[in-house]
Amino acid sequence: METEQRVYASVVLKAPSGRSVLDVAATADQIDGLRPDSAAVAKAVTYFEQVGFRIEQPGITLSISGPKTQFESVFGMHLTAYEQDGQTYYRIDKPATIPAPVQSVVQGIVLAEPTQYFN
Repeated sequence: METEQRVYASVVLKAPSGRSVLDVAATADQIDGLRPDSAAVAKAVTYFEQVGFRIEQPGITLSISGPKTQFESVFGMHLTAYEQDGQTYYRIDKPATIPAPVQSVVQGIVLAEPTQYFN
């Protein structure tokens, strides 16, 4: 049974051009050029499953989840928890290092953040 709260994140995948949604705004006319190929998605899914993450949703980004300690170990980062609207979220205090086996297909990682509503 898992005792640590799950952390959710998006792993930003690279398109065959090497670009990603972290490089440029993803507009409708640019989205196809930012889409990773199936081999990149498969490589990332396989790696993150092997190191113990749960794959939530593959796409332009790869949604993963796992315990805080898993993220800190795999990405060499430090996470600090904070509460907002009754939910626990995490911020990165030490930048992530992309693991060597997936550096060719992963641009970065973005943690889930609270939803902001504007009136």
